[in-house]
Amino acid sequence: MKKSAVSLTVILIISVFLLLSGCSSDTQKATKITPDDLSQGRIGVLSGSAATVYASDINGSAVFVFNTQEEMVSALTNGDIDYIMTDYRLAKSITLSNMDLAYTASPVFGTSDFVVALRTQDTDLYGLVLVALTELKNKGTLDEIADRFVGLPADMQENGVTDDVTGKNGTVVLGTSADFPPFEYVDNSGRVCGMDIEIAKYIARKGGYTLEIINLDRDGLLPSLAAGTVDIVISAFSKPDSHDASIGFTDPYYTCNQYIVYLPSR
Repeated sequence: MKKSAVSLTVILIISVFLLLSGCSSDTQKATKITPDDLSQGRIGVLSGSAATVYASDINGSAVFVFNTQEEMVSALTNGDIDYIMTDYRLAKSITLSNMDLAYTASPVFGTSDFVVALRTQDTDLYGLVLVALTELKNKGTLDEIADRFVGLPADMQENGVTDDVTGKNGTVVLGTSADFPPFEYVDNSGRVCGMDIEIAKYIARKGGYTLEIINLDRDGLLPSLAAGTVDIVISAFSKPDSHDASIGFTDPYYTCNQYIVYLPSR
């Protein structure tokens, strides 16, 4: 009897463990969805998100922009859209609150590591940027800035915009291409805003500089930096394979990725 009781107890423990293990992984399936899989699909994105840019590049897909997370999730569960494309933070949050939904095991577009570009000869500014980025990461301020923009609809991102920065140590000119929300975009009043702009403000504030922002075409950012038109480039871009020898890049300060939320039962 004792051996039977022990065996039964062991079986029950293993069964409960397996059940719990299955439940804990329900929100993230070992499913890989590629951009090709999304073609001809109906993709929901949050207004003011990077997904609006990525999704629009998928040939054949229909993109639906939502002002709130609730509306977007409701559309998915009701069958009005086939997928939600969003940042990892929001994908995880959505599936934790809606257990019928799941998100892909890996980013649908891979991973982009964003860096800051400067001229290597500007050693003082280069040093300031490195110190500022280290502080932002170590103090958790970078995550706080990200939380004010990433995963939020456009109208709520306005609450994360801080005042313009002025200082007594001269002017630092930021080059950016305000076409990639929520990292850099032009708001309804014509201001260039976004997560990257807040990082630039932090750098300027720390160095005692006035921050001037120049909105450029993306292809013109690094040439403008090399020519001295701008002093620093922060614009949601990764280190290119080839570049002007006078330009240097920091280590990545943020990793951007896009996941797909979907309804497994459909």
